[in-house]
Amino acid sequence: MSTSNGLIKGVISAMMVYLVFIAMILIAVFMWAALNRARAHDMDEPNAGWYRSLMVPGTENSHGFGVGGLPCCSGGRGDPNDDCKNVDTRPVTDADGSVHWEAFASSKLFPDTPTASMQGHAPDAWVRVPDEAILHGKNNPTGAPVGCWYMQRWRCFIEGSST
Repeated sequence: MSTSNGLIKGVISAMMVYLVFIAMILIAVFMWAALNRARAHDMDEPNAGWYRSLMVPGTENSHGFGVGGLPCCSGGRGDPNDDCKNVDTRPVTDADGSVHWEAFASSKLFPDTPTASMQGHAPDAWVRVPDEAILHGKNNPTGAPVGCWYMQRWRCFIEGSST
């Protein structure tokens, strides 16, 4: 009986070490992602402060640290593959008469690269902009519509001054 108890204790101990190891890896990955997301657009870029101010709609104070929410942009390494860019758009009328936006998700603008791995595959197609991704009433100094492509969807969308 004592041999089986010792074996069980050894297995439980090994499992605990494994779980602690996995937890540490997950914590490191989440910290890395949070730090990289917080540096969207280098400050020497035109309109960098504006890009940094863009927050995913509905995430205000979601961090619990009193910050303004989740940033729309996750780039900021001086990388041309940052995920918020001017995009081509078109209004589309549904069968019920309601109008929504579609933006062209170009693989040239949002390529699959090791430095842009969180963007997800851009399908080179018109993709509906979810209503919950639109930042209504947001001043747009670029003049053209801005889309933020993340995890194979439009994470944020800001209308252009002419749209």
